[in-house]
Amino acid sequence: MKNIVTPGDELGVMEEYLEGEGVYGNGNGYLRSMYTGKAFYDMVKRTANVIPARKAKFPRQGDMVIGVVTMIKPDMVILDIYGKLILTGRTYLVEEFSGTLTGLIPINLVAHEYVKDLHDYFYTGDIVIAQVTGSRNPFQLSTKKPICGVIYSLCPECNTPLEVVDERTMKCPECGEKVKKKVALIKNRDQIYSRMKRVLSFYVY
Repeated sequence: MKNIVTPGDELGVMEEYLEGEGVYGNGNGYLRSMYTGKAFYDMVKRTANVIPARKAKFPRQGDMVIGVVTMIKPDMVILDIYGKLILTGRTYLVEEFSGTLTGLIPINLVAHEYVKDLHDYFYTGDIVIAQVTGSRNPFQLSTKKPICGVIYSLCPECNTPLEVVDERTMKCPECGEKVKKKVALIKNRDQIYSRMKRVLSFYVY
């Protein structure tokens, strides 16, 4: 096992070690690091641990976070989450987390209405605001609130950034394509984009 690890790196299997500090089980029998730091194995307690390279920053239950949809399964949406937002009179990114974390939106936490097909709400690559409902990585998220949902998406036909029509629709200003979405109803959308330049520069800019 390597000594210096980053978020998501494999640390061992659950048959060998228990979850220690800074470590989580991914549900498939593997232990992974929650953040960047030094791996440490306690052979007495049989735990895998990670000592953070710096003070770790993680979302707490109730926080609003921003992330990118990486996968859509029949019963959940999977995101890479990057930072915490404060949504007040001004909307802005307050802090980045210690590495990229994983977020899960179960189908029953997407909207207040009955959701049959998650592709009617999200596409892979969408930038999303969601609320944290679980306290461990991978973090359970919800987009039920009106201020939660997609804030940035590209047209599936011409790759142009979509514009908001209403809470369930976005439209391409170039080709006119209309796309169903779970849209975040927020003000100061442009301010969020400018705050994301550093965090998500590889994706948006």
